[in-house]
Amino acid sequence: MAAIRQPQEGQQDSPLAWFGYRLGVLYEGRDEGPLPVEVHRTADEVISEVNGWIARTVDRGVGGATMAPMSMGELLSRLVRALKLSDSLPMDRIHPAFQRLAQLAEAYDDLASGLRGGRFDLPDYLPGIDWS
Repeated sequence: MAAIRQPQEGQQDSPLAWFGYRLGVLYEGRDEGPLPVEVHRTADEVISEVNGWIARTVDRGVGGATMAPMSMGELLSRLVRALKLSDSLPMDRIHPAFQRLAQLAEAYDDLASGLRGGRFDLPDYLPGIDWS
């Protein structure tokens, strides 16, 4: 989470941390609701980069692997946006926001673990379509 808020030394050696930071910069200061077209387009590019990196570095699940509900890039994007939105919420919305953030972080950990173990496969990502 710290990597999303500010660049860390050696962060470019950790692609997911670097992708998270780049998404964090895009979502900084944005409120809830639709993103401006250019921000959405750039986020789609980063999400596609995440998915491409995952495809190159993680073996795909084989027979019996469960299809994940979203790509790793989409999940990372949601996690980062939730974190950035939580920075500007009124006090009465902080607790629910952090519960959701914890759920997304757990989903990220589960997906990463499932991918490494061959238990999950990832769906295709369709840039330009917001399913949220």
